[in-house]
Amino acid sequence: MEKQPSHALNLTGAFADSKRIIVASYTHYLALSVFYFPVCATVTFPFLANLNANLMKELSNSNLDQKTVIYLIICIILVYIITVCDIATITYSTHHCVLGDPSSLLTILKSLKCTFFPLFFTSFVAAVLVVLITLTFLVSYGLVLMLGQTLGFVNSYDNYFWFSLVLHTVIFGVIVGVIITKWSLAYVVGLAESKWGFSALKRSWHLFEDVSKRSLKKGLKYDILSGICIFCGGIVPAAVVYVSWSLNWTISDLSFILLTVFGSFFLMMGMLMKTVDDSVFYNYLKAFHDELPVKIDQGYVHPSTDVKKVPRVVNVATA
Repeated sequence: MEKQPSHALNLTGAFADSKRIIVASYTHYLALSVFYFPVCATVTFPFLANLNANLMKELSNSNLDQKTVIYLIICIILVYIITVCDIATITYSTHHCVLGDPSSLLTILKSLKCTFFPLFFTSFVAAVLVVLITLTFLVSYGLVLMLGQTLGFVNSYDNYFWFSLVLHTVIFGVIVGVIITKWSLAYVVGLAESKWGFSALKRSWHLFEDVSKRSLKKGLKYDILSGICIFCGGIVPAAVVYVSWSLNWTISDLSFILLTVFGSFFLMMGMLMKTVDDSVFYNYLKAFHDELPVKIDQGYVHPSTDVKKVPRVVNVATA
């Protein structure tokens, strides 16, 4: 059987819908994205902690005992759980908005009892697989260095080390980037189709099949906007740290708090945009594969020839 050619997916409507959904209910999404603040502050805090003299003094005097390690592990687990909850609520809200069935804030929060564990388990499986890929990369890098030394290609590690490191990093970045991109819809799959773990990742990968590279490149434009916000949230505090170190500056407690909030806000906006975009993109890909569900009284079913039932916001075209 001949393989069907890849088609171009018109994502202009997807970008417009993502923006429209956020703007139409910006207070609603701001309230939901507050749950992103702990993880955003956790990312921003280490950059700025070095600039506050009082905080640095307390950190240097504190001992990393067993109790502190336990507290840190508990905090990391709590931040992770809160982040998964936020992804679940924003994804649930956006998915129902796309299908023309906006939900109240209370309904969205109640949905966590059904959506949290599938998303938590899926994210855990994805994290384990990424860790395994990373370990494979590190082992292969070590084997290449050892092989080069055994064959006599390496007299000095200076040039060979950096060349091998750059080459492996580029290959690793491309592979992980492709994998993460094709797994990006797993959260929506877990919520909309009640699939857990590897099956959700596999389903997300399948949705990207038969979509041309040109369409995927266009789809990355919206992710770039999210990346800019995340970049600003991370690079601005880092730049402040670098300049302050160069000039031997320190910041007050108030400035430390303001900079942390500033960086965390940009990170929150970037993560919000990415989560909404994934939810909208999921429905576009479903329509692209002619399997978009429609909402009726009995639940979600596959659409028949009744075009009127297809949600208004979905606008898919092939070329």
